[in-house]
Amino acid sequence: AAALDVNLSEDVMQLSEVVVTGYGQKRDGDEPVVRLAEPTGGRKAYDKYLEEKKVYPQQAIENKVEGRVVIEFTVGVTGALSDFEIVKKLGYGCEEEVIRLVKEGPQWRPTYIDNEAVESLVRIKTRFDLPGK
Repeated sequence: AAALDVNLSEDVMQLSEVVVTGYGQKRDGDEPVVRLAEPTGGRKAYDKYLEEKKVYPQQAIENKVEGRVVIEFTVGVTGALSDFEIVKKLGYGCEEEVIRLVKEGPQWRPTYIDNEAVESLVRIKTRFDLPGK
């Protein structure tokens, strides 16, 4: 299976980054047409949503915790999200907050390979920077 890595955001100022890894069987001959999973409304809007709706956990602020949380989840063939996993954690409720955002946020459409929906893995990185810095 060919794995594709796509970085949604090349913008260095971006606090969030979404990486989609699509999985699909490659057939002989022609390159398959691949459309990677993406949130409804597009990626820029999704980044904006993550930033605007993110609630910095009070416990994390009190403990002066900042940095990056990385989570992964599966986008199924119906666009359903499952198998949430924490890849890099900060603690004090930060990763739970990112998972909440993803679960409550815009729906996803699955990755398509030649018009056939396939499961894919999505990785989201989100920065927590202490307020007032």
